[in-house]
Amino acid sequence: FTETQLSDARDRLRSRPEDEEDQKRRRHSDYLDWWTSSKKKRD
Repeated sequence: FTETQLSDARDRLRSRPEDEEDQKRRRHSDYLDWWTSSKKKRD
């Protein structure tokens, strides 16, 4: 490993959990949007 490869790998490892959190957050807000819009349709 060179210094650059190590720092690239470290960045990749560090950013992966954030990506998963972003996906969860996005999925959650999509679900909330669907939930609120379907509730309006039901009323």
